[in-house]
Amino acid sequence: MSLSWKRDWWRWQRELYRPEITPENSSGVVFCDSVSYLYILMNKSCFFGFNGQSKRQEIFGELLAKSNFELIVETGTNIGETSAYMAETSGLTVFTCDIDSGRLNKAKDRFSKANFGIKFYELDSRALLKEVAQSMSNKRVFFYLDAHGRGYLPLIGEMETIINTWKNFIICIDDFEIPNDNGYKYDGYSEVPIGVKLISPVLEKHNLLLFFPTIKSNEENGCKCGSAWVASKGEMEGILQSLSYLYVFQSK
Repeated sequence: MSLSWKRDWWRWQRELYRPEITPENSSGVVFCDSVSYLYILMNKSCFFGFNGQSKRQEIFGELLAKSNFELIVETGTNIGETSAYMAETSGLTVFTCDIDSGRLNKAKDRFSKANFGIKFYELDSRALLKEVAQSMSNKRVFFYLDAHGRGYLPLIGEMETIINTWKNFIICIDDFEIPNDNGYKYDGYSEVPIGVKLISPVLEKHNLLLFFPTIKSNEENGCKCGSAWVASKGEMEGILQSLSYLYVFQSK
C-alpha cells in the first residue's frame, strides 16, 4: 500500500463523491476515516454498502433472512455503492433515485454491465415512491432513505407516503442522530438534526415504534453514520423487535 494514501483519498473523494471538495475547503465535511478508505483501496471489487459499516450490513442480512422482501427502494443513489450492495446481497430489484444527474450517471456507468437488477431514476424521492406505489403497493418492501443533505430534506414526505401506501415495510433512515452516542455522524437541515424530534410527529400520528442500533459507535467500523429503523405494525415490527442489534427507543 502506497504511503501517499492521503493524496489518493482526496482524489477519490473529488472524482467519485464530492468534486467540489479539496483539502483547503473541507472544514465541516464528514468523511470516512482513513482505515475505511484503505479498505476501499485494497478491496476495489467490493461494494462499500451501508457506508462500509459491517454491523449494519449484518442487520440487513438478518432482515433478508426473516422478512421475505420482494423489493428494495433506495432514495439518494449517490455513486451507487449501497444500491449495488443491496442488489447483489438480496438478489432483488433495487429502485433508486437521485436528483443529482452527475452522481446518478456515475452510478449508472459503474453498474451498467452488472448481472443484478438496479433501476435508476433521476427523480425527487417522493416522486419515485409515488411511481413505485402505482403498481407495487402490495409488495413487502425494504426502504433505505438517504436522499437528505445539502439543504434538501424530503424525509417526512417520504415516510408519510410509505406509511400511507404499504402494509408491509421496513424503513432504514441513514445519517440519523443516535441519542447518547456522539460517535455516530448525522445530517441536519437548517440546523435541525435528522433525529428523534424531527420524525416523532410522524411516528406518533401512526403509532409506530422507533428502533436504534444496540451497537455503540466505537464497536462499528466504516463511516459510522447513525441509523434509525421503523416498520409497519404487526409482522414487520415484530421482526425488528427480534433482532439482537436493534432496540426500541423509549422517549423520556
